[in-house]
Amino acid sequence: EFNRFFECWFATTRKLRKYRKSILISFLVLQYFKVKVFENLYMLYGCKDFMS
Repeated sequence: EFNRFFECWFATTRKLRKYRKSILISFLVLQYFKVKVFENLYMLYGCKDFMS
């Protein structure tokens, strides 16, 4: 079942070979920004708690 999913996924991505790299890069960038935003929020609220 899982292998079939991957076969289907690779068949689809083979058609999108041009875009696969840019999709991967945008996904990694999104993950990076998620982490950065989370860190910034954590530091912001952490500092607020520390100041009060």
